[in-house]
Amino acid sequence: MSRERGFTLIELLVAASLLLIVISAFMIAMANYTVMTVRAKTFEFAKDLAEDVKYIIDGMDTNHQLFTPNNFPVGKNWENTFCDIAEIACGFEISDDDNDRIPDFYDPIDGPNKKGNMNYASWLRLYPDQNGNCVCQLGNCPANIPFRCKVKYGNTDIYVTLTVAYVRNFKDTSLISARAVGITVWYFEHGSNKYKEIRSIIFKEEEG
Repeated sequence: MSRERGFTLIELLVAASLLLIVISAFMIAMANYTVMTVRAKTFEFAKDLAEDVKYIIDGMDTNHQLFTPNNFPVGKNWENTFCDIAEIACGFEISDDDNDRIPDFYDPIDGPNKKGNMNYASWLRLYPDQNGNCVCQLGNCPANIPFRCKVKYGNTDIYVTLTVAYVRNFKDTSLISARAVGITVWYFEHGSNKYKEIRSIIFKEEEG
């Protein structure tokens, strides 16, 4: 006659521990997946925002006030720069005053680009205020900006900043060939708080 044998307390504890480990691993995997999904969607939203801003700027008149500041950042020489077509490089993309390896033309922050440092750089043409509206500096500012400089996606604030430089004509340096508009859409990544950016440039060529 066979004798039935049940589980001992130790066996039950081991089984419960293994189940807890499996559940914990599953929960961690789900949490990581959620974070990665949020990061990917935030980046796609930022890319779409950058494209929207580019589209708006591309449709604006070259001589719009936004692209014709009265002043330029001290020490930058952005009112008198040149582009090497062969090298696909421009003089205004060289300076890096805060030594963070981000060219100032695309750098929204003076100092380290870390969460908590919202010291907007003096070389910016546009930067956001607390309400998400665009603040214009360097003079000759338009009354209205046709886009916002801060929007929220989920729990992440996404910012828009602009810079402006004049590209001179090689043959006649008194003439402006184009106005270069640097567009940086940036944010601090969910979870890691790493600085993320989408940078682009538009050349508003002079007519005639």
